[in-house]
Amino acid sequence: MAMKDKQSVPFPANAVLRKRWIHPEYPELRELPWLEDKHGWNRCSPVLLKQSRSRWTIRIGESGQAIVVKRYLVDRPVRGWISSIWPSKARLELNISQRIFRFGLPTPQPLACFELWEGWRLAASYLVTRYLENSQNLAEWLTDVPTRLLDDSVLFAVGDVIGRLHAHRIAHEDCSAYNLLVRLDASTPEDRIVLIDLDGCRRCYMIGVERRTLNLHQLAKSLVRQGLEVTPDRWQVLAMGYLQTIKAGQRREAQIALDTVEEWLNTAYHQHL
Repeated sequence: MAMKDKQSVPFPANAVLRKRWIHPEYPELRELPWLEDKHGWNRCSPVLLKQSRSRWTIRIGESGQAIVVKRYLVDRPVRGWISSIWPSKARLELNISQRIFRFGLPTPQPLACFELWEGWRLAASYLVTRYLENSQNLAEWLTDVPTRLLDDSVLFAVGDVIGRLHAHRIAHEDCSAYNLLVRLDASTPEDRIVLIDLDGCRRCYMIGVERRTLNLHQLAKSLVRQGLEVTPDRWQVLAMGYLQTIKAGQRREAQIALDTVEEWLNTAYHQHL
C-alpha cells in the first residue's frame, strides 16, 4: 500500500542524508530510489508493517530481495541536538543488532544505517535489515492457530531464544510476542523463532534474577493476552528451552525467575489483563 504524504520522510530544503554504515556486500543500498527525496518512498511501493507516532516500519522490494526500513522520527528539537553527541536510535539498534547477529542468534541481518540531518539537528534515522520471507509475527500467528493445535516445539523455541539472549548478557526491555517472528520454513528448531525490534535490547554487566523475571513475565503476559492458555505443562516446555543454554552457575537464578512467573500464571495473571 502506498504511504500517505504525512508519513513520507521529512526532507527539509537544507537536510542532508548521511550514510552512517552500509554492509560492504550490499553497495547497491547507496543507490536506493528512496534516498532521492521524500516522494521516493511511494515510488518504491512500500508495504507498511508497523506504525506509531514517531516511528514506522516498511517493506520495500520484490520477494526474495526485499528489505525492511525502520524509521525513527526525532519529533523534538532538543532530542535532535542531543543526537549530535549521542548515537541516534537507529545507530544504537544497529550496534546491538550486529552484536546479536555475530553471536549467532536468529535475527534479521542488519544491512545499513542512515541519518537525516537538518544543520546540527538530527531529524530522523533509519535502520535497514533483510526481510525474512515466510515469517509471521508470533502474536498474529497465535491468533491464527487454535490453542489445541499449538505445537510445543514453538514454545520450546521461544524459551530457547530468550535463554540464548540472556546467556550473552543481553536483556530486552519489551520482551513480548510482538517482538518475535515465527519462521514457517525454518531448517532447524533453533531458527524457528526470530528476534526483531532490538531497539529495546541492552547489554548488561550481568543478568540477575530481577531482569530474568521481568523479561519472562513480559513474555508470559503477552502470550496470555493473545489468548494462549499457558498451562503448567506448556510453561515447563518453554522453561526447558530457556534453561538449555544457561550456564551451570546461573541455573539457580534462572530457575527462580521461571518459578516466580509460573506462580503468577497459576494464581493472579487474570488480575493483570
